[in-house]
Amino acid sequence: MVVFAVSLCWVSVFIGTMVRSSGAVQGISFLITFPLTFGSSTFVPANTLPTWLQGWVSVNPVTHVIESMRGLLNGDAALASGETLGLELLWVLISCVVLWAVFFPLATWAYRRKI
Repeated sequence: MVVFAVSLCWVSVFIGTMVRSSGAVQGISFLITFPLTFGSSTFVPANTLPTWLQGWVSVNPVTHVIESMRGLLNGDAALASGETLGLELLWVLISCVVLWAVFFPLATWAYRRKI
């Protein structure tokens, strides 16, 4: 969870270096986190969602974080999503690497451009 949160923070760092005001950072960050949070299995099981939304939920990295945390906290190797805990953790790590690989260089480039 912490690794994913730190990886996701690089998106906000990049946005913060590109826009001029803190309000703009907050607004843009909300537009990014809203579909990630509410389009996941955070609040309701994924199989209860409409079919068109289940496609997004299955690729949403927050869903994989939530499912892996539930599995780790409950001690279950088989999760409600039908995936194994190891596969969910692998998806979380892949999404962390992708977030970091994309937004860390962008954030450092934008910061150096500002200096």
